Amino acid sequence: MAFTEIHGPWQMAEESMYGRGKAEKIPGIGKMVEASNAAFTAAANNHRYETGVSLIQTLESMGVNVRHNPNILRALCTLVNAGTGRSSLGRASQAGAFLNGAIFSPRFAWSRLQILNPLFYQKLHRQSPEVASLALDQTLKFFSIATMITSLFDMAGADVEKDPTSADFGKARFGNTSLDFFAGFLPMLRTPASIFLGRTTSSTTGKVRFTGDFNADTPLDLIENLAKNKAAPLPSLLMRVLSGKNPDRTPIKLEDYLLREIPQRLIPMAIQDTWEIMKDDPKKFYLALPAFLGVGTQTYKRDPNRKINKADSIWRRDLRLATQKAQELVRQNRVGEARASLSAYNGQMIKNFQRVAVELGLQPNHFIELPIYKDFTLTEKEITRILRGAMADQKQETKRLEKYGIISQ
Repeated sequence: MAFTEIHGPWQMAEESMYGRGKAEKIPGIGKMVEASNAAFTAAANNHRYETGVSLIQTLESMGVNVRHNPNILRALCTLVNAGTGRSSLGRASQAGAFLNGAIFSPRFAWSRLQILNPLFYQKLHRQSPEVASLALDQTLKFFSIATMITSLFDMAGADVEKDPTSADFGKARFGNTSLDFFAGFLPMLRTPASIFLGRTTSSTTGKVRFTGDFNADTPLDLIENLAKNKAAPLPSLLMRVLSGKNPDRTPIKLEDYLLREIPQRLIPMAIQDTWEIMKDDPKKFYLALPAFLGVGTQTYKRDPNRKINKADSIWRRDLRLATQKAQELVRQNRVGEARASLSAYNGQMIKNFQRVAVELGLQPNHFIELPIYKDFTLTEKEITRILRGAMADQKQETKRLEKYGIISQ
């Protein structure tokens, strides 16, 4: 089991994720940093010990002989280490010092990936089927509890994002402050979801960018962004400066960026979160308390029209695809089907408008009040214009092919 030490070798180093040695040398607060680090390391060791004892007792209550079975004990240690963010890096442990300087808490990041990886449970099953079953049970319980807490906040009036391609996915948001109860798993889920669905959603503007669109993120870009977000403070700062862009692709003003980001990388995250909340809305100071208990907290401004912006992005693409489908049907001399497909698109759009109207607090039948209603509904005159344009294009294409002898007249 990964019990850690204060000032121990890298393999048994304390729980601090980055920059502990430098912080302890700062005059005035160095001793406070060292004492805080010692307290956290002791608490983490005690948590691992108590978790291990609890799991042993659970298995023994099931009639499993744990204490005299090395395979079960090894499997339990692997499970406890992964569950508490201290997974073994295997052969990569030889490069531990380098990884700790390049990645923000490499063992913690690896533990999140392990728990989401089915092969992790398969490996545990080879060591001990009982421990594998217990691991799956504990994982499902964790996600169930985190989902339940988030759902309760949703029922209490928080805004919970359900789109897995948004950075706010699975978080309970109060105003500009969001709370993440999933212990670092959400980014690991959001990236593959964005790759699979072929789109990303901005949590600030609500705009959706689809793979293949101009300036949209490719799957490689999404993996690169995840790596940047998991980088240690100094490497992440360097990568952002070299790229010249913020995560939202806006250009970086170097002097302002460095003056803002360098101090942030030296201040504990809970204190940063508290400062951002107080700066945004001092009346919501109570939202800073979860940050000191390990809950992920973020505060930044969102566009109040982000739901409209999201609908605009998606429906603009839907309209383009519907028009292209109708044009293709016209090229196949299936004009009746083309008209029917555009009418079906209209019917689906009315349902979409009703859904968004409800999300915005309007009555379903008041969707015509939405500012983008006229942009995405087709009148009979517009449907006729699209079909006539497609037929005219078809005639021109036919004449061109006849001219060059590709088809006979």
